[in-house]
Amino acid sequence: MKKGYPAIELVGWETPPRYDAQSHKMYWAREIRFANSPETTLNYNIRMLGRHGDRLLFA
Repeated sequence: MKKGYPAIELVGWETPPRYDAQSHKMYWAREIRFANSPETTLNYNIRMLGRHGDRLLFA
């Protein structure tokens, strides 16, 4: 635990990172586990790349 946050373990990739050149977006989903919890959580991300930076969307 660092700064009050529990440890996060990457269980595996639900969807490995991939880049869509036409839409300039990266997609990935990972299965994670917090601290010593027996349950896992699915974390889905989309990163939209642009000329002036990027945006990251979580679901």
